[in-house]
Amino acid sequence: MKRFLFFQLFFFLISTSSIHAQFSIQGTVLDSLNQPIVGANVVLLQQQDSVMQSFSLTDDEGYFTLRSTSAGTFLMEISSLGYGTFMRTIELKEAQKILDLGEVSLNPTAFELEGAIITESFIPIIIKKDTIEYNANAFKTKPNAVVEDLLKKLPGIEVTKDGTIKAQGEEVENILVDGKEFFEDDPKIASKNIPADLVDKVQVYDQDSEIAAFTGIDDGQEEKTINLKIKEGKNKGWFGKLEGAYGLDNRYNTNGQLNRFNKKMQFSLLANGNNISEQAFDINDYIKFMGGIEEMMQGNGGIDLSDLPINLFQEGGTSQTAFSGLNLNYDFNAKTSIRSNYFYNQTDLFQQSDAWNQAFLNGMYLPSSNFSADSSRLHNHRAKFKIKHQLSEQADIQWQIKGTWTDNQSNRNYQNQQFNATQQTRTNGSDKAIHLLGNWATDVLYRKKFKRKGRFMTARLDWKQNYNEREASPFYQFNFLEEALLLSQQNFNQFQTSNGKTNAYKIRLNYTEPIGKGNYLSLGLQHSNTQNEQQKDFFDVLELGELQQDNDLSTAFQREFIQNEISLSHKIDRQKFDLTTRLAYQKTRLENLRQGENNPFQNEFSNWLPSIFAKYAFSNSKQLRANYQTNIQVPAIELMQPISDNANPNNLFIGNPALDAEYNHEVRVSYTSFNQFYFRSFFTNISLVQTSNKIIYEEWIDDQFRRLSTPQNEGQAWNFRATYNFDFRIKELKVSLDGNARHDASPISVNTIKDRTQYSAIAQEIAFSNSKTKKIEAQIGYELGYTILNYQSNVNLNRSFLNHAIFLDIDWFITPTWTFSAELEQQFYPKQIFLNSYQLTFLDGTISKSFKDHLWTFYLKGHNLFNQEDFVERQLNANQLSESLLNQQGRYILLGIQYKIRSFGK
Repeated sequence: MKRFLFFQLFFFLISTSSIHAQFSIQGTVLDSLNQPIVGANVVLLQQQDSVMQSFSLTDDEGYFTLRSTSAGTFLMEISSLGYGTFMRTIELKEAQKILDLGEVSLNPTAFELEGAIITESFIPIIIKKDTIEYNANAFKTKPNAVVEDLLKKLPGIEVTKDGTIKAQGEEVENILVDGKEFFEDDPKIASKNIPADLVDKVQVYDQDSEIAAFTGIDDGQEEKTINLKIKEGKNKGWFGKLEGAYGLDNRYNTNGQLNRFNKKMQFSLLANGNNISEQAFDINDYIKFMGGIEEMMQGNGGIDLSDLPINLFQEGGTSQTAFSGLNLNYDFNAKTSIRSNYFYNQTDLFQQSDAWNQAFLNGMYLPSSNFSADSSRLHNHRAKFKIKHQLSEQADIQWQIKGTWTDNQSNRNYQNQQFNATQQTRTNGSDKAIHLLGNWATDVLYRKKFKRKGRFMTARLDWKQNYNEREASPFYQFNFLEEALLLSQQNFNQFQTSNGKTNAYKIRLNYTEPIGKGNYLSLGLQHSNTQNEQQKDFFDVLELGELQQDNDLSTAFQREFIQNEISLSHKIDRQKFDLTTRLAYQKTRLENLRQGENNPFQNEFSNWLPSIFAKYAFSNSKQLRANYQTNIQVPAIELMQPISDNANPNNLFIGNPALDAEYNHEVRVSYTSFNQFYFRSFFTNISLVQTSNKIIYEEWIDDQFRRLSTPQNEGQAWNFRATYNFDFRIKELKVSLDGNARHDASPISVNTIKDRTQYSAIAQEIAFSNSKTKKIEAQIGYELGYTILNYQSNVNLNRSFLNHAIFLDIDWFITPTWTFSAELEQQFYPKQIFLNSYQLTFLDGTISKSFKDHLWTFYLKGHNLFNQEDFVERQLNANQLSESLLNQQGRYILLGIQYKIRSFGK
């Protein structure tokens, strides 16, 4: 019955699109020489208030079609850059469904229409070289809409369910406000908080790197960026909102926002408190704040995860959260500016998991079940300050400092059962831990241009320090049974402490010399040094609570990682074509001294690393990029230490000092196309990585199901990734296709039996949306995910499964002040290779009423109205198959009020 409802709504959506598109206006736009004008804006406006009714662009033949859902008298406006504006009164009658205007000529001067008052130009889209500019006034949004709601209406831009923004198929990395950073360039903070009615223009472009922007030479390092131009008069003054909501079971949600903008300053204050599991930030936000994955590399081949709050990596759960943020940008003058922000976040989180696992061992299945309940309390502070100063017309300098501090306290209870036909191991355990993390980093960048165009140099110094301290009290009880008889019992009770600190710096120098028209030669030098001290102490807790240190497990290390690199690059820069070839020589040295030993552990790696980057622009809206690069992945020192780690006695680990570095060859190709005439966009990104000396974790599983793993270099591995996005329109219906595919080929080793796995995963989404009707905006879609795992030798262990879902989103503008919205999703998890099948239905709904020019809004909001308190997570990788039920926020209903703060021109 529920599935039938979805398809009924689907056909209603399509029929709504076709029924309301009753009138058609067509014609051809020519210049004074009777040549077609391509890309001219054709707009149909309501006569009484100049509100846009319909919009089109002329195609390659100058042809256009406009549609209207009602009869009446309208104003038609035709315009194009370099020409005047043509205006005409159009009357649509019920008896005439198609109005053919024939040929319309545009001259350098505008046609004037007597008696018509056009309060504002509504040219919806303008293409300016590599920038697509949308007129926000031409795209109507609901009252109290934020930028995210506006972006959903713009052709070529997509906002996914998690708030990720894509433009022409590529993920948007930055949202600027009047060209300035807004809260770390975090797109979600800007899109979810800035009111849509403040925005005048939305500009989409590929932002050059700081070096490319400074020198004018494209280095291929671009990020998809959106710049929000604030309306004149509203870019000076105060604005914001206050919101509060309360509901059954003492559920609440509070929000506050205050902003002050003027020509020199942007000031923003955000605050939120809720117990409905709305998180302020996710793992991507924290990684971006820390400078991205590259900046988080410790220098020893691993990623420094100590900078991140622990519970960001865990999915599901219910939480109570409070956060606040402060952003301040200030331009002292044309030469000096600052960018700064601060965040505080507190989260109380409860997570519960009930999982079934199946391991594949020697052609047999080893099933197990796991239950865990975790609670944690997280406090996190993070701050950033950057100042930029232009020393002269040819040189500038910028200094940045940022830091984080995290206090995380957690408590975990754990139950596990592993069994085969006759034997069984039962484990009960708990673990209390306190984790303190501190990090600060600073960098200085100096850039200098010389008199000869294209000659420049850059110098950068990075310095980073971090500190971590952890205390844990793990307790496990092991029961080993055979034929249901208890054979042995063992208790594991320890107190563990660890603390460490890291100092790291990196120096980078680059000099570029022009060697001909559009040809450049660059020399790069880089030196980095990372020093780390780490101490772990393990104590056995005796019967009377006394502590006895375990000297075999307790360790103390001093480590040093040194890397030097020299590179030579040649760049060809043409109007449509860029080509960069680079060759680097990299030498890395690891040194690790264990306390109490005289001979340090040392290892060195030396490699030549070639790379090629090419870009070809077929036009302003079609572009092809291709990149080949090589790199080495030096094993982390932790992987190379021959020391046993039994932090989890069911899963033991020991390092391998003989590990070699991985060597990677990567090919990446991307293509972007955007057709502004037909609102079609296509983007695809394909990558292939071949890894030599692949590091895998060789496993041994004993007769009591305990695992011991150690890293080994084992042959080659291949990784393939492909993503695409295709948006197009069928009359008033927008169709979006999103898909991705993955294929990994890698060796595995379990109990000395070696094999190769072929892992494949495919995901596809199709969505239909209609945003042209005045009353109802709707989107309906279908998602499919299919996963396959095949073995080269043990083909009897081959497995595959699929999941799929259908969803429907509706916004109903009942009156200018009454709005209703609903989100409905059904998820299907067939049984297949798992123990159970699941069908989950999620429904959210909101009805709101605004007053006093939409300054006040009352609303009633319901979340998860079918009260689905669990969600399903399925995984298939290496020799593991798992299915987990994880808790999530159940049903709540809130009654809320929102007030918009508006005080412009002050």
